[in-house]
Amino acid sequence: MPLFIKRIISYLFVIISTSAQAAEKLDVIVGLSKPPYVLEDQQKGYELELVRTLLAKMDKRPNYIFVPFGRSEKMLKSEGIDALLTANPVIITDRALLSDVYITYQNVAISLASRNLCIETVEDLANYSITAFQNAHKILGETFAKSANESSMYTQVARQKVQVEMLLKGRTDTIVLDINIFNFFFKDYLDKHSPDQIKVHYIFPPSPYRMAFKNKAFVSQFNQSYAEYSKTNAYLALKKKYGLPN
Repeated sequence: MPLFIKRIISYLFVIISTSAQAAEKLDVIVGLSKPPYVLEDQQKGYELELVRTLLAKMDKRPNYIFVPFGRSEKMLKSEGIDALLTANPVIITDRALLSDVYITYQNVAISLASRNLCIETVEDLANYSITAFQNAHKILGETFAKSANESSMYTQVARQKVQVEMLLKGRTDTIVLDINIFNFFFKDYLDKHSPDQIKVHYIFPPSPYRMAFKNKAFVSQFNQSYAEYSKTNAYLALKKKYGLPN
């Protein structure tokens, strides 16, 4: 390789390395794996990649710290923690710390079609055993919290694949989770189970989520970053990559 080409490559490497080092590191709390949004072992997923891109536009880089979702709300107050993913005003009551909505989940109740359960409203869940994600009783509103309290068995789990396993093994009447998370995990069981065996009950409104920052100055920067990026083809391509609707 000619000497001048080697020098150009070395120069570019120095520029890239310097740029990466210049970006301020933010320690960001994330819930455990919930694909397609968060793939903990790969440090990938729609939500992780979206936030990484948005922070890069702010000259920041995330250091993701994975914890059970039930613990995440308390950790923003911990020393050394800078931000929290998948937050809302119920989890973080100081709205000045919250960004605009950057992601929306669609939670549903799911049962086995063979059971022919009557679930047309959130109140109907009170008649059955429920397995939900952590903090569901806070996030999904007072009506769901009341149904959970009246249920014969209400359980919350940190790893959401467990919900799908419990449903398919008949260990719970219903599971409550985001439809895209369910679809991702259910693919692993298609060799033994058919989509026809599943009944999805759309009884919840969409759940919008925000980013929470300890430094309030970052909130407006993040909002601007998202507003600009959400208008690009790259944003649409990222959604398509993970099979999410535009």
